Amino acid sequence: SKPSVKSGIDLYNAGKYAKAASTLKEATREAPKAWQAAGYYYLACSYYQLGQNKYAVAYFKKVTGAFPNSPEAQNASTMLSRLGQPQSSAIIGDIKQKNVEAQARARAVPTTGTMRSPSGPKPKLSKLDQELAGLPNENRIYFTPGSQGHMLVKAYLDNRPIECWFDTGASAHFGKNNLAAAGIPLPRGESNGTIEGWAGKPVATWNQPMKLRLGNMERTVMVTIEENASLMPLVGQQFLRGYDYEIDHKGGFLTMRKKKQESSSSSFTSKVNNLYDIPCMTKGSREYVTVEINNRTIALLLDTGANSTILSYAEAKQLGLTVPDDAPEVSGTGIGGSVSYKIIYVTMHLGPVWKKGFPVQVGNVDSGAVGQDFLQGHRFTIDKERGLLRFFH
Repeated sequence: SKPSVKSGIDLYNAGKYAKAASTLKEATREAPKAWQAAGYYYLACSYYQLGQNKYAVAYFKKVTGAFPNSPEAQNASTMLSRLGQPQSSAIIGDIKQKNVEAQARARAVPTTGTMRSPSGPKPKLSKLDQELAGLPNENRIYFTPGSQGHMLVKAYLDNRPIECWFDTGASAHFGKNNLAAAGIPLPRGESNGTIEGWAGKPVATWNQPMKLRLGNMERTVMVTIEENASLMPLVGQQFLRGYDYEIDHKGGFLTMRKKKQESSSSSFTSKVNNLYDIPCMTKGSREYVTVEINNRTIALLLDTGANSTILSYAEAKQLGLTVPDDAPEVSGTGIGGSVSYKIIYVTMHLGPVWKKGFPVQVGNVDSGAVGQDFLQGHRFTIDKERGLLRFFH
């Protein structure tokens, strides 16, 4: 099969930079446009890790030039400055200007007929922008912390109440048993999709749009439904589309705010603080942050649905960690089955959060995640517009 951008990024996260570079170079050229910014960004990062700064600079510049409105463009601009390629005037100015222009287009009121300007006809609003125009600027969702750190929320699926875990590492996922218990009609016919969890085993699903309400906001999301779910239903990224979000564990609430709400009094508009504001890469609908483990760095998924912080064996090796044969073992259950993990203890650092003797679970999974055991007790915001994980202080 042809290489994909995702497989290249996975190789990068596993520390296989040479193989990642060759995979990403081939895959990104033919990838859908939505994946190209991430593909070229990780290609540049691969060359940077290999010490081939000439190629790294070239591809970082490609990201800032060809995809100025993407989160990757801001990260690429930071890397170019680090590599001695000043971006303060021309490139950053162009990125900011194009972001302003994009916002102006998004705020434009549709009119009948075609209005022309020197640059041609104005583009139509995307489906997401059209949907967001009818949704509130802000929505607060209250949750109850579960025994293992999960965020338990009350949702309404097609107007039927149903308790779910709010999981930023997942979309809307239910089992037929969950729907039946809530009195929601079950999908008919053959399954039309598959989904994989941490166990890595594909599970047949029925995929269909449904109305989902959390807090005071309702929107239509694509829901995946498996035959029989062994865990609580999940809601997450599908509902957050187009919004930045803030999680306050002590207050027990999650606040969604539309991007670029200048009138907001939150830290979304505050100046960047190098200790409390951490670069956060959005890939698809998921966020990744770079953490430091035993003085080495690695990019991990930020996953509020994972009660524990986990690593793959490849990532543990990349970090120089030893996993003893007699290390304590635990089992984790997710979509598709169970995974066996071994527990090791590390020093872990992310922004203002330092934890020594911190338990990390290592198992046969594709990639790791920062779980609730590390994040619990801290209030933070995902600022997608700036590409930052922002801790409150």
